[in-house]
Amino acid sequence: MEKALDLSSRRHELISSNIANSDTPGYRTADINFEAELRRSAEATAAASINTDSRRPMGFSSNTVNPVVYYPELEMKNDENNVDIDREVQNLAKNGFTYSLASKLVGSRFSILGYAIREGR
Repeated sequence: MEKALDLSSRRHELISSNIANSDTPGYRTADINFEAELRRSAEATAAASINTDSRRPMGFSSNTVNPVVYYPELEMKNDENNVDIDREVQNLAKNGFTYSLASKLVGSRFSILGYAIREGR
């Protein structure tokens, strides 16, 4: 879930930049493939867990999320800008939902952990 939050946050930055530059001549829409990047991050985490550092707590990964940014081929306007505001607002709403869901899942995991600690006294 940590990686999902990081990826969603990075995607939010890109979408916000796209919206802010919707009238900038020559600006090209930037995005990341959230699902593919999350899968790649999960595979990297799984590979890193094979070589576990005994000083690091189980389940914690030191690798950071560095998503591949791509520039989708969208219809260009006369000023060579290809930002479609409707598409970006839709992407922003979807990404906000993804972030909200991931943060709720992280919160529920901490709640379960807290419950286990309190009941283990």
